[in-house]
Amino acid sequence: MQLCGEALFALNTAIDTGLLACSARLCGQRLFWRRLLAAGCLGGAYAVAAVLPELGFLRSGLIKLCLAAGMCLLAFGGSRRLFRLTAAFCAMGCVFAGAVTAFTQLTGTGLMRVPGGGYYPVSALALCAVGTLCAAVCRIFFSACAQHSARSFEQLTLRLGEREITLRALVDTGNVLKDPMTNEPVFVLDWQAAARMLPDVALSEQDFSHPPELLQRLSREKPSVRLRLIPYRAVGVRQGLLLAMRCERKEKNGRYIPALAAFSPTPVSGGGEYEALTGGAA
Repeated sequence: MQLCGEALFALNTAIDTGLLACSARLCGQRLFWRRLLAAGCLGGAYAVAAVLPELGFLRSGLIKLCLAAGMCLLAFGGSRRLFRLTAAFCAMGCVFAGAVTAFTQLTGTGLMRVPGGGYYPVSALALCAVGTLCAAVCRIFFSACAQHSARSFEQLTLRLGEREITLRALVDTGNVLKDPMTNEPVFVLDWQAAARMLPDVALSEQDFSHPPELLQRLSREKPSVRLRLIPYRAVGVRQGLLLAMRCERKEKNGRYIPALAAFSPTPVSGGGEYEALTGGAA
């Protein structure tokens, strides 16, 4: 039996990239797709090298663990959550392997002996289907485990160009709004914050009730401002959109980091105690 190295590399790259993305979503980590793909390629290269008889030492448990840590380091950088992300990645790999094994047992697929060990011959389509199922279960589990709990208040300083505003924000873990493309956490601000960041633009509460129209208008009037629409769901709102603006957030050490702020057409605080929600974005 001969294996195609290109197919083995491509398939394992896709699987590892997907597992890394699922691990990031479980841990609330922002997605950097280029880094994820690079880490996935590392996993694909390892899969090809591991089946070579002369590189049998690569199949040891210690090497696999070091590879998982290296892939997570490449995908997520030196994050404080690196250990948690590595553990999540290993757990997701075990879940995926178990799901594939269960699938082969149910379908009656036999064990194929190749240099380097035994493998279950499963089609790429079946692997994609199993991977999609695992990702869906992961997403449902993550959503179900999200707890809403107000903890404390903090001062939130945002900067757009030369304009800087300071808001009182509620640190609320119930705020799990994220950019669906990058998994980046999103701050939720009262619409008045946008008026403060863009004082030379006439904005009203009614404008934010129609985000697509407001996006087109601001894109014409303020082409230098990076804007986009963020989908969201809330009580009484099955599917909605919020206008979001790319800006910078001031950290405690005075350094500014990129941030994404979405504007609510209604007050985020019924009593006016705060003007923004951080929580998942903190």
